Amino acid sequence: MAATFAVDHASETTHHVSFDLAELTKMYDFTGLVVAVTGGAGILGSEMARALAGCGAQVAILDLNIEPAKALIHSLGPHGKQIALHQCDVLNRDSVAKAART
Repeated sequence: MAATFAVDHASETTHHVSFDLAELTKMYDFTGLVVAVTGGAGILGSEMARALAGCGAQVAILDLNIEPAKALIHSLGPHGKQIALHQCDVLNRDSVAKAART
């Protein structure tokens, strides 16, 4: 699976970035590690969670709105089992502590 992103600020500074998830997973092995992704239900965070799960990590998505991340889990097939969703406000210590306990 390849992903391509266009970062467009002004015509003279447009950059196209792409990566191949299969190649990325060959380079990095996060098997046995747990990674928390804050803002993991957003565009950038969900792609980071996808890549980390593809590299073997157990991923905890922390976000105020976890609904968008449910589609990510579904799209990952078997790797979706590696992702846990936690509704959390990372600016609130009690909210983070509660997410850590679950």
